[in-house]
Amino acid sequence: MSVSQQIEAVYQRAIALRDRATERPTEPDLLEAALKELYFVLEELHTADDELNRQNQALSASQFELTAERQRYQTLFELAPDGYLVTDQQGKIYHANRAASRLLAVDQNRLVGKPLVVLIDPHDRSQLQQRLHRPLASTPWEITLTARQAAPLTLAIATTHLHDSRGQATTILWSLRDITQRYQMEQALQAAHTDLEHQVALRTAELVEANEQLQQEIEENRQAEHTIRYQSHLIDVATDAIYVLDPHQHITFWNRGAETLYGWTATEVLGKNVEALLGESDALADPQTTVEAGGWQSETNHQRKDGQRVTVLSRHSRVNSATDGPTSVLVVDTDITEKKQLEAEFLQTQRLESLGVLARGIAHDLKNILMPVSIVPQLLLKELPDANATTRELLESLKRAAQRGTALAQQILAFASQPQGKPTQLRVEDLIQEVQAFAHHAFPQSIAIEVHSEADLKPVCADATLLYQVLLNLCVNARDAMPNGGTLTISAQNAHLQDRPEGSPEAGPGDYIAITIADTGTGIAPDILDRVFDPLFTTKPEGQGSGLGLSTVAKIVKDYRGFVRVVSEVGSGCQFQVYLPAARASAPSSAAD
Repeated sequence: MSVSQQIEAVYQRAIALRDRATERPTEPDLLEAALKELYFVLEELHTADDELNRQNQALSASQFELTAERQRYQTLFELAPDGYLVTDQQGKIYHANRAASRLLAVDQNRLVGKPLVVLIDPHDRSQLQQRLHRPLASTPWEITLTARQAAPLTLAIATTHLHDSRGQATTILWSLRDITQRYQMEQALQAAHTDLEHQVALRTAELVEANEQLQQEIEENRQAEHTIRYQSHLIDVATDAIYVLDPHQHITFWNRGAETLYGWTATEVLGKNVEALLGESDALADPQTTVEAGGWQSETNHQRKDGQRVTVLSRHSRVNSATDGPTSVLVVDTDITEKKQLEAEFLQTQRLESLGVLARGIAHDLKNILMPVSIVPQLLLKELPDANATTRELLESLKRAAQRGTALAQQILAFASQPQGKPTQLRVEDLIQEVQAFAHHAFPQSIAIEVHSEADLKPVCADATLLYQVLLNLCVNARDAMPNGGTLTISAQNAHLQDRPEGSPEAGPGDYIAITIADTGTGIAPDILDRVFDPLFTTKPEGQGSGLGLSTVAKIVKDYRGFVRVVSEVGSGCQFQVYLPAARASAPSSAAD
């Protein structure tokens, strides 16, 4: 009978006892109290019984989990990759897993009960005995097994001593790990390390020797670099444009002289085609021809970054490569633009001088020839007072023609001669007022005249008559360019030039008076703009111009170390700018003087 059944039986007897006790009348209170106390005891027994059942169930679950956990650890023990042994303090084996059986080369069942010391090589047994007698010495150590194995095995052994409840060591847990491969790798690594040390020693000796050679080469390179830097400095300070072309005409070097001459920086041009940059030229030699001939030079025109054309003496030289690579071409361009302009001006001057000598002779002879021609009509008009109108008209026409011829001869003589008169300091504004007054009365009313003069104009040193002729010639040309009317503007202002004017070698930097004669006429075509100052060149109809007006202007201004600039656009008018050197401050005379 279980405890629960016994408790239930006592409970039922207690109930019966209470029922019988109630039937008796004697001492009912005492009995009731006893029964109540007994009832409470029974209830406590029931509660204890329930708790006992719950604990039994929990214990059963714990035993089940413990069994499963033991089975799991047993499985892990058996299937562990390392060998595990459990021995007593004398080394007798109690348990061994499969890995231990494989490492010791003994069947797993036969290992149980055997002393571990008999399974290892004799030369390692003394060390094993020391480990058994010194349980605190749990530092891992290594042994080699050779007796039963096909190939020697190196094992790393670690031990853990287990103690009972009294703290006495009773069991030893052995861990056996196969480190044969690692041991072989360490031996190979050690051999490699030894060989590497040998190789390092050899290489160090080679590096020491190479370093000595390198130091020598560095010193040679430093000297070469110094030489190159010095040569590069010489190239950069050169005024010539120096650049290098590869076989495909691409720029690989561009010095400062090239930057100054052409306007592009080295960063902008490196790698670009030279013909696309400077423009094609008939004078450029074929690169292959330059390479084969070794050198070539010629005068050619190149284009600057700002669009202007410059004339250069271009010298091409072959540069042989240090290796068998392609050959480069070294180009040296010397700016000869000003030289060519000076040559052209020199030739023009010589031509003008020759023309002047010829013109003076022709004009002198022409004046002598025309003198009787101009006198005879006058005498005939006096001798024939009764001549008819036709005859008198013919004589007048002859006289006028002779006078025009004489005036033309006089103009040619004036052009071919040196300026007459002594230069004096003049007030340009007074001269402009005189020209304005003349033009106001002589020019058509359809032409408006405007004058603008800067305050405090500096004086100029010139002959008043010749300078008046310069301004009058320019105003007359402006009038002729506006047959349908327009605006003639005369202005003057102080100007300071920092550099020598291009194309005017007789003029230099300094202070100038700039006199501008502007019109709103037909303008001058670009193709004839460079010829307007040529003697005897004119665009006017035959009989209306001698072609000496602008050439006379240019000659007079040039003789006073000035220059003339012309700006024109067809259909928008023309501007002639006369630059005359400013005179030092003194008491200038007016044009009337």
